[in-house]
Order: sequence, then structure tokens, then C-alpha cells
Amino acid sequence: MSDPARHDFAARQGDTSDRGITLTEDDGTPVDLTDAEIEFSFAVSAGRSPSFTYTTADYITLTAPADGGFEIDVPASVTAGWPPRRYLHELSITLASGRRFTLMQGHLDVSPDYVT
Repeated sequence: MSDPARHDFAARQGDTSDRGITLTEDDGTPVDLTDAEIEFSFAVSAGRSPSFTYTTADYITLTAPADGGFEIDVPASVTAGWPPRRYLHELSITLASGRRFTLMQGHLDVSPDYVT
């Protein structure tokens, strides 16, 4: 695997936030995610404890583990509690073999829900 990909994205407070991802090796071979642990977290600044963390125990689903597929699906009832601001995010994976790496990092911009 190469260095973590830089990926910035936006979400609206109170909207469902879902992202489908397929993980492959540098040569395009799917990474077997069977029994993998995936963690998505974001914090207000570098070096701070995460403000929010989601894992395969809650809002991350292995959709096609043998083919490297998973989805982050955070419901609107949860994103409603995300204070609007810019966060730093990180997506890390620990494979069944114990191999751990950061897949993605960047900014997550949460905008307010203007209509209540």
C-alpha cells in the first residue's frame, strides 16, 4: 500500500453520510478485508483526541470483504450531532493478519442544517 491518500470531503449536519470504498493494492489486486477492523475518526485539530470515531462495530460495514469493499454509512440522526466546522479525518484499517495502515486522511467540512 502506498502512503495515505489525501481526500477532502463535505457533509451536511443532519444528512445521511454514506461512502462506498473498494480497497486495492497498488497493482489493483483487491485487499481481503475478511475479519478486518476499520476505523473512521475526525478531530478538530492534529494531535487532539478524536471528536467522533466510527468502526466496524457501528457504522462501517464490510460489503464485499474478499473484494476489498466496505461502506461508511452514518445516519442523519447521528450527523445531526456533528457541530459545523472543519475537522481533520483519518481512515485506518487493521487486517486479520495484524497489518495496520492509514488508508485516507484530509479535511471533513461539516456545514450546518439551515432548516430545522
